[in-house]
Amino acid sequence: MNAINEIEIKSVSEHGLESRLLAWKALMAWKQGEGFIGEMLGQIALTMKISPQDRNLALEIALGVCRQQSLLEHHLKKHLNWSKTDKDLRYLLLVAIYQHHFLNQIPVYSIVDTAVQLANNELKGGIRKSGFVNAILRKCTSEKLPTPKTTSSKTAALRYSHPSWLAHKWVDEVGLQKACLRMKANNMNPTQWVRVRTDKISIKDVASQLLIEEVETRFETYLQVFKIGEVLKSDLFKNGLISFQDPSSHLVCLMLKALPGDKVIDLCAAPGGKTAWLLERGVEVLSCDLKSHRLEQLQDVKDRLGLNIQTQTMDLLNPTIEEKSYSHVLLDAPCSNLGVLHRRPEARWNIEMKDIRATAELQNRLLESAATLVAPGGVLVYSTCSPEPEETILVVEEFLNNNQDFELEPVRSIVGRRYVQGSYMRIFPAPGSLDGFFGARLVRQK
Repeated sequence: MNAINEIEIKSVSEHGLESRLLAWKALMAWKQGEGFIGEMLGQIALTMKISPQDRNLALEIALGVCRQQSLLEHHLKKHLNWSKTDKDLRYLLLVAIYQHHFLNQIPVYSIVDTAVQLANNELKGGIRKSGFVNAILRKCTSEKLPTPKTTSSKTAALRYSHPSWLAHKWVDEVGLQKACLRMKANNMNPTQWVRVRTDKISIKDVASQLLIEEVETRFETYLQVFKIGEVLKSDLFKNGLISFQDPSSHLVCLMLKALPGDKVIDLCAAPGGKTAWLLERGVEVLSCDLKSHRLEQLQDVKDRLGLNIQTQTMDLLNPTIEEKSYSHVLLDAPCSNLGVLHRRPEARWNIEMKDIRATAELQNRLLESAATLVAPGGVLVYSTCSPEPEETILVVEEFLNNNQDFELEPVRSIVGRRYVQGSYMRIFPAPGSLDGFFGARLVRQK
């Protein structure tokens, strides 16, 4: 069972019903193609009177259903005609059985009663469907969740709720055992880290103020946190002493080797975590992105962190920056998100192999364009939150074949042996690991 941050499990109440309603509505919005579950849930929650605890429970349920979708569907299909059951009813049932099998603090009667009430209140023909929901859930909650043995990519895909094509791809690349470990990690709640302004406050003092007893840190800069809501309400966060960021981004920034006073251009800067990391260390940064509304996300860097930020809206495929004008260029390219499926579980269901190929083509074009901004002797760091070879190593190899004045510089001495594969930084999702990430350091010859 996944751990739940800040969730107080309640018996049946008006608020308990609201949290399930919010989870169900967020899932339905996602299935209609309206965006990521967390974003949809946040927007819907604004229209409801719901406590922070129940909102967190709704998010846990909605993301959990997404993570375990194919396994839960496999369980349900034994009891109903799946293709003839309306989507809204199917997801209401998925919300219920996820709670039963993965949130075992919630009593069965509460799960069934709230699902029956939602069917009656929210579905067309609610009285009839509420009886159907009651009958199905009585059967499902009396059975164990089927967990097939992972003897092949097909059974692994079902056991860990991943698309079969993706499970097959990973088994071919790294073997069944490692592929299963990766899929298992994708179904865990992500570890939450804050970046601490260690020039202003110690990690020990932050942990003390946040009442964290078992202190887990990375790189003497990052502290693991648990009660996200309390962190967001803390003076530490409001005053810019801590910011949410996974330590994998720290390694990408280190690869630039930018010193105080150096000038960096961050080409796909939103939401601004890497820009903030650099500014906190006295580096001058020009933060660029394709859309102005994306750059608005960087306002937090100015307002909360109090950092002097410069932004520019720019289409990198048609750059308006003078060629060879920067000694440090960062391209954290758009990607498939397959390294952060524990944070964005929706991505696994929204992508096919053809999408990875199309993304890789875009990444090739972006990297070629970014290279035009690198001064002689300068460095270009290419990174993605996906370790897939099509989006990483193959992109870099094609770039180097076409640009003889650039060379790949090994990064082991910068990021450490643990996070290196060959000359690259390459982190695969695994239980207890950092976010899946890739980075390459490309240096232009003088």
